[in-house]
Amino acid sequence: MSPLRVEADKPDKPPAKPTAFASAAKHVRKLFARLSDANSVAAFVTLAVRTGGAGVGFLSHIFFARLLGTQGYGLFSFAWTWVIILGTLSHLGLSTSATRFVAQYVEKHRLRRAQSFTRFASIFVFLFGCLVAAAFMAVTALVIGEWYASPDFAPLVVAAACIPVFAMGEMLRGVARGFGWNVLAYSPSFLERPLVIITLTLLVVVAGVTVRPETLMIISLVALLTTLGLQWLRIARRTKDTSTGRMHTTHGRYWLATSAPLVFVDAYYLIISHTDIVILKAFVSDAEIAVYFAAAKIAALVFFFQMAAGSAAARPFAQAHTNGDNGRIADLSRQFALWSFLPTLACAIFLVVLGKQVLHLFGPDFTSGYPVLVILLSGLVVQAAIGPVRFAMAMTGLQKSLSVVMAVSALANIAMNVVLIPRLGAIGAAVATAISTVGFSITLAVIVRARLGFWPWIFAKRRG
Repeated sequence: MSPLRVEADKPDKPPAKPTAFASAAKHVRKLFARLSDANSVAAFVTLAVRTGGAGVGFLSHIFFARLLGTQGYGLFSFAWTWVIILGTLSHLGLSTSATRFVAQYVEKHRLRRAQSFTRFASIFVFLFGCLVAAAFMAVTALVIGEWYASPDFAPLVVAAACIPVFAMGEMLRGVARGFGWNVLAYSPSFLERPLVIITLTLLVVVAGVTVRPETLMIISLVALLTTLGLQWLRIARRTKDTSTGRMHTTHGRYWLATSAPLVFVDAYYLIISHTDIVILKAFVSDAEIAVYFAAAKIAALVFFFQMAAGSAAARPFAQAHTNGDNGRIADLSRQFALWSFLPTLACAIFLVVLGKQVLHLFGPDFTSGYPVLVILLSGLVVQAAIGPVRFAMAMTGLQKSLSVVMAVSALANIAMNVVLIPRLGAIGAAVATAISTVGFSITLAVIVRARLGFWPWIFAKRRG
């Protein structure tokens, strides 16, 4: 029998380093794993609707600019800016709180309470919107003076009629978002309304009618009424089984008290996005306003990615807060920051490279807005990296802190606009907007770290 040979243990080979391809594949698998959950699907559905709507809206404004010319487009832009500002303020924060309340009631299977909130908010927003419209009309007549001879007056009259209708649409968007119906929330205002406006405008042009700024405002009013009616009917049909039960006025007071601080949330974004147009009116021509408005519209294409991610995140944030899962809120913040930042960065790079060509689509006079476009894009990229932090705060009981920061940031933005616009014109307005956007986002991130215990931006580590 031959003796056994005992071989010495061989040293283990060091593990092979993964190839670049293997590392990339691993990251792609992780990326698609994140895509597979319901929240990411909701984000992409919302993104698809809002991106499609942004495309239709963008093309419609190119059409309007070509149709009205720089002067007429400037008048229309100024009137529509007032619709957005006053229409958004008229819902007194109920559009944002609707998402929180409805999501919470649905999570707790209190569907009748969700329906009661919808009825109360609808009546209140419409009546308050009518009061705001009347006040706006009175102030406009006083400020303009000889209003019957002013080219601004007719578009502003129609703008006043649009205010309560616009406010109702904003509120119903929040309700639909709270139920998790993201397509129903965003399709009416971002996709259906621009299509109706384009269709009606084309019919008017074919009929041989001269399209003026007030004509386009009337068409916009008809489109607002049409899409609002359809959205209301669809929401009513989906909630008809829960329509019984009386409305509680005590709950109405609670809803208003909770929503009121969120007015500052809406006011902040209005000031950041639209006050520059109002202040520019005092210092530059309508043609220059048109150029700035076109550049802002192009930059808004980038902002839609952030709003889509944040809108899809609002309901999961509210659900996680209801369940007391702070770690889940942290993961959601970073997940939606990722889906906000990547497309924002890609789109911003594209527009920096081809921005002049895109502006030229509005007309040859609009290419002078390229520096404005680049400045606005820089602020939006930084904001995207921090993610939908305002939604996280609004849905987790930090609305008062959010309101304070927004109020301070809004006042700072107004001050910078007042100082910079007389000296730099449209460039000054863009600089004020970019600085305000970056400062506001960083401040909110610091508050979230202090109050909720995590950094919300894209570079923060995930749990586990």
